[in-house]
Amino acid sequence: MSIHQKQYIQNLIETEEKLSLEDFFKNIHQKFYSDYDISFMEYFLELTTREGEFVVHHEKLIEYGVMTSKQSSDVRVKLNALELVENIDYSLLRDISEQWEGARGIKHTKVYKLTPEAFKNCLLRARKYPKQKIDPKVYSRYYLLLEKTYKLYTDYEKQLLSIQLEQKAHQLEQQSKPDSFDFLIKN
Repeated sequence: MSIHQKQYIQNLIETEEKLSLEDFFKNIHQKFYSDYDISFMEYFLELTTREGEFVVHHEKLIEYGVMTSKQSSDVRVKLNALELVENIDYSLLRDISEQWEGARGIKHTKVYKLTPEAFKNCLLRARKYPKQKIDPKVYSRYYLLLEKTYKLYTDYEKQLLSIQLEQKAHQLEQQSKPDSFDFLIKN
């Protein structure tokens, strides 16, 4: 933890400002890691509410730079290469009918849906290929930042809670002491 981060946290504690983890993360990002791209954070946070569900369309692997091919057979190869397991990490939806513009009829395609955890696993293990527009290391940097920030947040919360407990203990102590004036009147 840098000196500036310690000072920031100390200021929060002194002012007894209570922040949610999300607000704390945004503040830490803005103040200390603004060069990190976190434009995708909202989508990642949304995924945390869907753990264990097959909700991430395989096109997100292309959008986020895990792979460049749009062929479903290549998706299957990539999922196998990452040692993901069907019906645990991803599901295959067969015979999804989509009308392709200019096509004569209906083309059947395969769609893979990943769990949020499997998707994150893909992001963390991705590498940059020639002519690839997106460098997927931005996501590993994000997760490392998230880990650092979580540690800072737990430190901040522990210190804030400690101060609040001391204040409560002091209040209870003051309430339990007989008032010296009341003591003199009663005796």
